[in-house]
Amino acid sequence: VALGVLVVASFWAFLRYEQSKWDARVIPFLDRYLVELTTWDPARVHDDWAPEVLEQVPPEKTERLFLAFRKLGALKSHERPRFLNVSTNTRVPYPSFVTYQVPMKFETGPALLTVQLVRDPSGRLRIWFLNINAEAFLPAAPSEDPSASPGASSP
Repeated sequence: VALGVLVVASFWAFLRYEQSKWDARVIPFLDRYLVELTTWDPARVHDDWAPEVLEQVPPEKTERLFLAFRKLGALKSHERPRFLNVSTNTRVPYPSFVTYQVPMKFETGPALLTVQLVRDPSGRLRIWFLNINAEAFLPAAPSEDPSASPGASSP
């Protein structure tokens, strides 16, 4: 039992150490990046994306993606970015990836940003993955008025 507690405590301490190490760099980066991102102008954020991401996502797809993001409207506020995890991958030139989530509020309502970052060889943070989940992206709900539903008959 004592060994199990020691292993769990060591793992927890390692995660806290990793989180504090990343938080010191990532939180200021994301605070700046979110201001630029929510202008919904891809040209303002491309410099922060990893080169491999830019190679995989052609400009026309990026433009369509940002058109969808514009549905969110203006950013009203965001909470402090929350560390989720650190992972490793040997198939790309970056030894580790860190994932954060940021609860955000827009004109159209709440959203959750999930972002994965890498450090390039110079030590600069780069965006590897970005996702925004929001109800604003869902199709409009059908009306609850029964007369508005298909198949309803008029008097």
